[in-house]
Amino acid sequence: MAIRGILFDKDGTLLDFFETWIPAYRAAVEVAADLAGGSAVAGRMLRATGFDPESGTLDPLSLLAGGTTAQICDAWADEAGIIERERFSQLVHEAMDDYASRYPVPIAEGLDALFERLVGKGYALGIATMDSEMVARVTAETLGLSRWLTFLAGYNSGHGVKPEPGMVLGFCAAAGLAPAEVLVIGDTDRDINMARNAGAGLAVGVLTGASPSEQLARIADQVLESVFDIEAVLGD
Repeated sequence: MAIRGILFDKDGTLLDFFETWIPAYRAAVEVAADLAGGSAVAGRMLRATGFDPESGTLDPLSLLAGGTTAQICDAWADEAGIIERERFSQLVHEAMDDYASRYPVPIAEGLDALFERLVGKGYALGIATMDSEMVARVTAETLGLSRWLTFLAGYNSGHGVKPEPGMVLGFCAAAGLAPAEVLVIGDTDRDINMARNAGAGLAVGVLTGASPSEQLARIADQVLESVFDIEAVLGD
């Protein structure tokens, strides 16, 4: 079936993951460390979820690369031995969301123009992220993308989490499409496997995020340098 809809991952695909989220994680882990009783635990929490603060390297399969904010908060609470988890998670979650929503860094200029062209060619567009819906909506508005979207979902929108198929199926329901008519594009194995689990028509990886090309090439139908190459895949 012809592709009629495109579902974008957000972080690492539309946003510069490292410029947006590493500072957000650093800000949030300081809040977490204060609540845990000392700054020494901050490095341990980051390493436990996939980021080495000394070398600046990130494990592409880690929670920080592709998990939800809630999963990250839970892992930090486990590492720090937090008993009062509800207050801890709430404050850390708020710190992370506040930073990420105020300082989103796009992968490059021109996303608004790209989305306008794609909608003009008849494609329905959506965003599916492991971030919260609130941050995703603020980010889409900040980048000028909201007006082009048929669908937007975060991990807490009721469609499940990646790599479950729910976000793709929610997009299909919103846009009136079959899964085979949808191209899913993202930077992690969670995005590609979500596409596979939903029966999406195409699963496309991009190299602007956390995953190396060899990892994506094993599982994606195609791997692009960035979303700005998507029109070539579509033949437009």
